[in-house]
Amino acid sequence: MAADKKSQETQRLFAELERYCSSEEYDNIVKICDKISRTVKNDPDVLHSKVVALIRLERYTDALTVLEASNLPVEVREDHQFEKAYCLYRANRLSESLDLIRQCKNGELGKDAKRQFDHLEAQVLYRQEDYGECLGIYQELLRDVNEDEEGELASNYNAVRAAAVASGLSLGDEMDVDQAADSYEVTYNLACLSLADGKLDEAEQYLQKARKQCRDALLEEEYAEEEIERELGIIVVQLAYVRQLQGKTEEASELYKGVLKAKVGDAAVTAVASNNLVAIKKNHELFESAKRYRAATASGVEQKLTRAQKKVIAMNGAILSLYMNKFGPARDAAKKLAEQYPDDDTPYLILAGASYREKKKMTKAIEELQLYCEQMPGSLSVRLALSQIYISQNNYGGAIALIQSFFDNADDDAKYQPGIISLLVWLYGQVDNVDKAVGLLQQATEFWKSGSSELSNESSILKQLAAFKLKSGRPREAAADYERLVRADPQDVHSVAGLIMAYSEFDPALAERYKEYLPADTGAGNSEGIDASVLEVSIGAGKPRKQVVAAEGGVPGAPTQDERMKKKRKRKPKLPKNFDPNVQPDPERWLPKRERAAFAKKGKHRRDVGKGPQGVNVAGGGLGGTGSANIGGVSRASVREAAPQPSTPPSAPATPPAPEKTTPSQSGGGQSNKKKKKGKK
Repeated sequence: MAADKKSQETQRLFAELERYCSSEEYDNIVKICDKISRTVKNDPDVLHSKVVALIRLERYTDALTVLEASNLPVEVREDHQFEKAYCLYRANRLSESLDLIRQCKNGELGKDAKRQFDHLEAQVLYRQEDYGECLGIYQELLRDVNEDEEGELASNYNAVRAAAVASGLSLGDEMDVDQAADSYEVTYNLACLSLADGKLDEAEQYLQKARKQCRDALLEEEYAEEEIERELGIIVVQLAYVRQLQGKTEEASELYKGVLKAKVGDAAVTAVASNNLVAIKKNHELFESAKRYRAATASGVEQKLTRAQKKVIAMNGAILSLYMNKFGPARDAAKKLAEQYPDDDTPYLILAGASYREKKKMTKAIEELQLYCEQMPGSLSVRLALSQIYISQNNYGGAIALIQSFFDNADDDAKYQPGIISLLVWLYGQVDNVDKAVGLLQQATEFWKSGSSELSNESSILKQLAAFKLKSGRPREAAADYERLVRADPQDVHSVAGLIMAYSEFDPALAERYKEYLPADTGAGNSEGIDASVLEVSIGAGKPRKQVVAAEGGVPGAPTQDERMKKKRKRKPKLPKNFDPNVQPDPERWLPKRERAAFAKKGKHRRDVGKGPQGVNVAGGGLGGTGSANIGGVSRASVREAAPQPSTPPSAPATPPAPEKTTPSQSGGGQSNKKKKKGKK
């Protein structure tokens, strides 16, 4: 009887489990499975239902606890290897997941099971940022793809390609896959690929299209506006990043703030938007940036970010501490970053910046940068930072030696960058080493003209070289370069003008001959008919005047210059009342009357005790004009002069002390107890 009752209860629980599975009530599925497991041990269907429900609830650690239980039957364990590998992947135990996947693929698997493991392996490799091997797996899957998974598979493939290009991996043409942007997922990944290639305008167009496709698709499925905004979050943040790279920082800032205000719920999207806002603000609104940075480094975010994203966020945190004058945290963060990324020179610049800002002396920063130059001989950024300090100290020789050493050891593509050449030429010009500057510029010109670099426009390069030669006092060499330019393009006005300027230095007659190549003067450029006297009058005027154009014969009805001059009225000078030009003014008229020599005191027994402006102290002690006593006859001015003054003002305004209450007996200037005499009416 009891057994029948127990059997009926078990059947009822199984029926309830089936009902919950049909309605996808995952919390109730877990509870019912626990109840059934108390009476029926290790039932395969119950275990499978519980594991799937825990995965749907994103409780991957609990699912692994069930699958790794010691009392789990072997057959059940083997049947759930894929679920275990997936839970390991979602629990961020990527190495364990990859080992288990490859172990299962080496065994006997059916075609569908192997394809399932291939998909998961590609996802794990993508999270590990092993994009090359990940692309190989996706290419195999694309060779035999069915219609149901074609869209998702191609979208993932483009996402991996974009990440690979962004990481610096070079992809061949065989990696290209033609795919129509018919869904917002595909369009978004194509935008990421364009962004990785540096095609900002194309990426912006794709993102705008993906934004519209996403909204239209979700509206068709009757999603709420809040859900649509959450789904659009990643697209909008990527669009804001493109605008930021385009220099449209205000538009980018508004987009980032809109995503953060919508609370999209994706920790990675929130972290990226917060970090990019910090980057836009730089050293402004530091406390607001500190709040943003805390959101970018919240708990659990790190697992969802790539190595490059984590590196950038950490670097920005160290720089933010430096801006906020938190030199200790900035230095600690920079040292940690230098250990994690030994090939990156940014942490060393942060360390040198902290030393300079904290001590307000360049000596410590120079010593550190010199040490970093020895540790990282190929770092251009460290050398440029040290050169900037040298230039600020007018130490051009030190800056030249520093940049020249990099130039001598770098390869051609690195050392012939326009910025490096421009800096070296400028530095040599500061020390009057024109020969070295011209020689360096000629070397760079030959390299650029060779076509081995992106700078292969010979005419623009030759113009720069000729202009520098002319400026540095080499007109004959400049004329030879300008001649080549004029022969190539006789209509090039700038080259003709440069040639005339060069010839005018050593052969004026030849310069006159080339004058005919210049365009004729027209309009305001024609100097004939301009009245020189009018120009002389207009020069030096305080207010801008209308342009005077004197055409032959003049303008009918217009007043002549003489008539305009006659119309001007001479302003009479302002004179005081009762002014007599025959009487000499009083030389003491600027003094107060009581201080003039002719002043006569009125009244009897007048003394000079109160004479003078308020606050004048009587020499030898006594009461000053302000009513405060001078101790020992020493004036306040002398005390102030003797007291040491602080060398720098305090960082914040000092708060004035609270006034102290005193009784009449304690106060030096208190009221007397004597009664005042009444004055006569």
